[in-house]
Amino acid sequence: LIGRFRTVQAAADRGGSGASGSKAAVPSPGPAGGAAGGEVGASAAPGLGALSLPRIPGPSDQPLEWLDSAPDIQGSHFDEVARFRNTFVQVPGCEQSTAERIREIVDATVHKLIRHHRLEQPSQQRQLEYQVSRNTYAALHSWIWRHLQHILATPEERLEKGIRSFASAEELVEAIPGCQGRGLGLVDIKRCSDQLDEVDHKISPHEKIACIDEAYSALQRCVADGARQAGSGAVEITGDDVMSLFILAVYRSSLRQRLAHVAHVEMYLQGAAGLSGNVQVARFEEAGYAVSALQAALKFFLDECTEERRHGSARGGGRASAGGGGGGGTQIETVGSCEEGGGGIESSDREPP
Repeated sequence: LIGRFRTVQAAADRGGSGASGSKAAVPSPGPAGGAAGGEVGASAAPGLGALSLPRIPGPSDQPLEWLDSAPDIQGSHFDEVARFRNTFVQVPGCEQSTAERIREIVDATVHKLIRHHRLEQPSQQRQLEYQVSRNTYAALHSWIWRHLQHILATPEERLEKGIRSFASAEELVEAIPGCQGRGLGLVDIKRCSDQLDEVDHKISPHEKIACIDEAYSALQRCVADGARQAGSGAVEITGDDVMSLFILAVYRSSLRQRLAHVAHVEMYLQGAAGLSGNVQVARFEEAGYAVSALQAALKFFLDECTEERRHGSARGGGRASAGGGGGGGTQIETVGSCEEGGGGIESSDREPP
């Protein structure tokens, strides 16, 4: 991760006045935590509670400059993030509650920055919210990621077993309901698989959503390219066809910790959607179809593709559909929300891990 993140200039300026010859904080990776695992952050600046803002490349650096140029707000924000990390107990099944608490911390900082910089344009406010949220999740990544890996270890093993139960993509095509005779096995889905592989190298759910959305778009382009090469006219692609192609893309990709990545994305989306009036909800709904398609593909391997079920369905006859209508009813239960007790436990008496 060294080299991917630029120095937090405001933190470096404050630190430089404390000692002569002091150098700017250089982000450094923490201990590896699986795919894309490890802590992300810069060396702590005074008042930041051992956390500071990692510079994640984005479409515009202006929102980050808004945060850097308000050191009191920046320091208060990361003090709160550090306190949250050290006192909040993540409870399996209550990940949505964790995400909603993160959302509250982000929104409080965004509102302060909007007032401080007098930002009136909705587009500026959206950019600011997106960048503060994305970098907050980056600072909390290893803490959240270890939790998701732990609670999904057993389902992940079952998913891997289901994927390995097929010796070839041709065998998988024969097993996917409705895929036979559609020519879907001839579609070049490499671009889609490559985009899924990129998820492994992202640390924030925001970036993972972008990769999944691009994978879905690449899938549509692959179908269109295949139709042009075959000299066909209009090509009808149903929701089941999209599911089938996503199943093939998952099979051919080298993405690891698939369920943990999906849970990370789902946790963030549910946390944001749980707060009414959020400016990002419309954008989340647009990306929701692509995420649902990936969830349906993983659910196919979990529910239908273990070796035992394949033999059982051959004896009993028939197999459930891989999906339908764009992934309705196929969501993987990886992220939950506690109905009682408000989710995780936040205690001022808890010792830091």
